[in-house]
Amino acid sequence: MLAASGGAPVAVVGTQVGGPTGLGNGWTAVVLQVDHAADRSDPPGGDAPAFSSHGTDLRLWHSAEAMNDSVAQSWSSITGWLAEHLPPVRIFVADMHPVWAARRDALQVRIASNEELFRLEAEITAPRELVWAYFVQPEQFNVLLGGDRTAIVDRKRGRVAVGSAYQCYHGDSYVTNVVVGWHPFDSAVVEFTVPTPIPGAICRVEMRLDATERGTRLAEIVSRSTGPLLARLAADAGMKARRDHVQGLIAAFKAHVEAELAERTASDHARTISSREVESAARAALVDDRQPGEAAAP
Repeated sequence: MLAASGGAPVAVVGTQVGGPTGLGNGWTAVVLQVDHAADRSDPPGGDAPAFSSHGTDLRLWHSAEAMNDSVAQSWSSITGWLAEHLPPVRIFVADMHPVWAARRDALQVRIASNEELFRLEAEITAPRELVWAYFVQPEQFNVLLGGDRTAIVDRKRGRVAVGSAYQCYHGDSYVTNVVVGWHPFDSAVVEFTVPTPIPGAICRVEMRLDATERGTRLAEIVSRSTGPLLARLAADAGMKARRDHVQGLIAAFKAHVEAELAERTASDHARTISSREVESAARAALVDDRQPGEAAAP
């Protein structure tokens, strides 16, 4: 419990997940009810939270990052501001970030452990954000799919999202992988009709990314198929038979990402110009020691 100063406590009306208009999710709100409308003065300092007043309700908005990283300094600003602008109050703080995280996880589409047919993993020496960037580039993601080429269709406002599809071409035919779960930097889930002699089986594949000390762990999780019994049996048998092939594609994707990252790093180093080179070039440009009538060097 934090107290701005002594006095009777105000009622804590509730908490709210989300954020003020334009701030999006990941914000915590403590809603207080006070005897007088909140002063609309700007809060002190850049580290203070956002304030919004609704009649006699005062909402103290705080980002999840600030709650974790600078809570002591920020809440000191809050109590000081309240002591100056409001009647004496006691503040009860409720961190809603765990609630938001739980709701976010509940909305994620994942393949449960009891639905897994098999799981294959590899650790890639690259940050998770970079590995995810390869997911939205069809020519890069094609390495993981192992097709002749891959096209992304049905983008939403120019972006890959639920409802988009990866069309993996093999010769003149292709397999359509429809995105049913899309959680940037975390996981992507696609489903497709398994091409077997007995039609009707649907399979899901999840590409899950987890940050590690060395980079990123990529897990490709293949689900048990759904559909008519005979179709399911044929599809699951066919997918199991492809396990070693899929493991090879994951290894190829890992090598591809790491090789491109190494090449990019080497190229960045190659373009680095030392301060001595800059100094010499500047001196040469400023000093003209040619003799009169002497032509400049080609």
